[in-house]
Amino acid sequence: MFKEIIGHEKERAALRALAASGRVPPAMIFYGQEGVGKRLAAMEFAAGLNCTGDP
Repeated sequence: MFKEIIGHEKERAALRALAASGRVPPAMIFYGQEGVGKRLAAMEFAAGLNCTGDP
C-alpha cells in the first residue's frame, strides 16, 4: 500500500495502521494544499482496503 507516494511517512503509517485495525470510518476527508498527493493517497488507501491479497 502507498508504493506510489513519496514522502509523507507519518501519514502513510497512520493510514496503514487504520487499515490494519479493521476500524476504518465510513468517511474520511483528505485535505491540504493543491498538488500534495491527496487524491493519490485516497485512491491507494481505497485500493488497499479492497485488496484481497497482500497489500
